[in-house]
Amino acid sequence: GLEKLFSVTYGKYHRTEFRMKSHYGKYSIYRWDFMGDERTSKTLAKGLSKEEATGMMKLLEGAEYE
Repeated sequence: GLEKLFSVTYGKYHRTEFRMKSHYGKYSIYRWDFMGDERTSKTLAKGLSKEEATGMMKLLEGAEYE
C-alpha cells in the first residue's frame, strides 16, 4: 500500500540542482533537473576559473530562493 502511494507522490516530484565540477583546473557548471526518477542535465558554463565558478554558483543558488 505505501509503496504504491509513494511512487505516485514521488513520480510528480520536480527539483533542480546546480553542480560545479572541475577538470584539470578548469570548472564547469551544470544544471540538473529531476522529474520523478529521471534526470536531465544541461551545461551552463565551461572553462571557468575556480573564483568565477564559485561566484556563478552563489548567484544560481541565490536565485533559487527568490
